[in-house]
Amino acid sequence: MPNELSRSLSPYLLMHANDPVEWRMWSKETLRIATEENRLIFLSIGYSSCHWCHVMHEESFVDPDVAEILNNNYIPVKVDREERPDLDSYFMKVSQVINGNGGWPLNLILLPDARPVFAMTYVPKEDRNGMTGLKTILIQLSQMYLKDPDQFKDQAKAVSDAMEERESVPSKVTPGIDDRLYDSISRYLDRTDGGFFGQTKFYNVPVLEFLMDRYEKTHDENVSDFLKTTLMTIAVRGVHDPLFGGFFRYSTDSMWIIPHFEKMTYTQAQLMRAYAKMYLLFHDDFYLRIVEDIFSFMDRYMYSGASYYTSMDADYDGIEGGHYLFSYEEIRKYLEDDFPQFTKVFEVHENGNFSDPYGENRGKNFLYFAGTPEEFIKLMSIPEIQRSVQHGLEKLRNIREKDAVFIDKKELVDLNAMMVSGLAWAYRATDDKRYLERATIVSGWLKDLNKDRICHGVFNGNIIETPTLQDYAFLSEAMIDMFQITFDGKYLEDAYRYAEQAMMLIKEGKISYSSEVFDADPTDGEVESPYAVMIRVFDQLSLLMDNMDLHERSDSLLTSIFGNAQSFPAAYPSIVRTAEFHLKGKHVSSNKNMIDAIMKKSIYHNALFSLEEVDQYVICGYGMCFPPAHTIEEAVDKIKS
Repeated sequence: MPNELSRSLSPYLLMHANDPVEWRMWSKETLRIATEENRLIFLSIGYSSCHWCHVMHEESFVDPDVAEILNNNYIPVKVDREERPDLDSYFMKVSQVINGNGGWPLNLILLPDARPVFAMTYVPKEDRNGMTGLKTILIQLSQMYLKDPDQFKDQAKAVSDAMEERESVPSKVTPGIDDRLYDSISRYLDRTDGGFFGQTKFYNVPVLEFLMDRYEKTHDENVSDFLKTTLMTIAVRGVHDPLFGGFFRYSTDSMWIIPHFEKMTYTQAQLMRAYAKMYLLFHDDFYLRIVEDIFSFMDRYMYSGASYYTSMDADYDGIEGGHYLFSYEEIRKYLEDDFPQFTKVFEVHENGNFSDPYGENRGKNFLYFAGTPEEFIKLMSIPEIQRSVQHGLEKLRNIREKDAVFIDKKELVDLNAMMVSGLAWAYRATDDKRYLERATIVSGWLKDLNKDRICHGVFNGNIIETPTLQDYAFLSEAMIDMFQITFDGKYLEDAYRYAEQAMMLIKEGKISYSSEVFDADPTDGEVESPYAVMIRVFDQLSLLMDNMDLHERSDSLLTSIFGNAQSFPAAYPSIVRTAEFHLKGKHVSSNKNMIDAIMKKSIYHNALFSLEEVDQYVICGYGMCFPPAHTIEEAVDKIKS
């Protein structure tokens, strides 16, 4: 018999609707029942394209023994992290306090009043290889709670106290923090393979954008070399899918070879913007080809006709990465005469080049290039190799095109807003009308959906309520980015309207994550901090609308957490970028020809543009203006001041 999740609007929760576990959704009613029955809450947070979420589902949550333990001793609750990013953000912070790390699936034990006491990520069903199994953990904790509930209350207080120690620290916004951030991260830059040293590698786009800003300001070749190494290396290695396009979520190794195979819309949106900015900084067509690749992937597989879906599953046919794996014989058979040249680029071994973390699926090949970007470009400049690679990929793509890989078809406000921003920057870099047309369609969908009040998205025609800071921040930012490429004042009006609605999240001088979660974490994660984006939006609107009240609002919000960034700037690159814009932001206006000319020169991370019928550059900061500039060089000097 289906459980409560059968009424959900989340594809991830619907996957669990027929589990023997009596899952409930997160709600006031669920919390009331937990309190009334005095039962611990087992909270499990995941998402539909997550491989380890699938593993834990198949091992534990369909198991009758696990279900009996959970149903008899706990209130089991499932949450889709994409549907409720506010809850996910809060409980991920809890996990980091308790364990020093986090990830998905994220599983927590809460007191009946929802205070957290215990957190874990993936665990096997049974004790295995030194890992305590889920059954053991659940039985022991439920018995301990019945025997000594005060022990759990003490643990809940300890977690709460530790969370309070991470609370925001106010400080006056001062310059110079960008230098300290660079000093703190420079020792972790992998200048050989790109990215940041570690056994696994994430793209860390907020840090990359900080470094782009820094290069524009300093022209430091160490910064440009690192950026080029990183953005070119990830484009030619295994994290970039040569078959279907787009980028996988992250690399499981330090060389960007074997990815975690899910594809997230937020990954594509952020990298599209990053590659567009790289083109504006360095004017190398290589970066434009990657922008085009991301656009084509999203257009072909993730576009509904008006908006973008959320993610593509890591698993296919029960195998992690199964959609992308081939036997040696398959590749030889399908490529025929193209095989010899094809394998000069892609690593293909007779015994396979891939195995999953359990050592299974051996004998399969995952298509990747292991050399440097320079080596890749040199190989692909040889006509017969280029031809065989293109033919070979097309043949293999045609074989796998029919695979029914699961796509999470939630259409979310925050993710679509991020895509609009990526498309807007793509158009700004290229003047390619396809990017403008798509950005216009998706921004129109966003405006229609949020005409009366902001929501979080849609699934199967049903509205997903509970908007979060991500929705308000990224939606407002997207409208400003659209204004920057169209100069249509309606986008500016929409940005202001959404920012005004976001002010309801301001409580006690800080921004809440949602109406339910007060604690908004200003640090960056896999996506840019929405806290930082929202503050920057207030400053951007202040400059574009000559509204000093918004600048003062921004100053108050930034001051409330700036002490944290001063203490540990490496965790706050977006706050650091926002602080610089807060201190040095400029509004540049002129006629269309002059604005077009200057905007094609660079990214101008501290400037916004608008049209005015004058034959000079009018440049203003907060509450002040400079003497007019008559050349791009004069204007740039004033923008940088």
